[in-house]
Amino acid sequence: MILPNPELAVIGEDKLSGYCLNTEHSEGKHKARVFKSALNMDVSNSEELKLALLDAVRNCDAIPSKRNAYR
Repeated sequence: MILPNPELAVIGEDKLSGYCLNTEHSEGKHKARVFKSALNMDVSNSEELKLALLDAVRNCDAIPSKRNAYR
């Protein structure tokens, strides 16, 4: 199932460079290590990751997994 309104998706720069790709962030550093080892991506690749995520939102099926407060 493609997500509704994918053109409205927003990915904040700080979420990527300040958290997901930041090896110094107290929680994000673990994700940053995975991005580096699996995809060779670091903070310098934040724009590339953002474009890849937005492309996935527009073109790939979303697969529901577990329920949370938002669904």
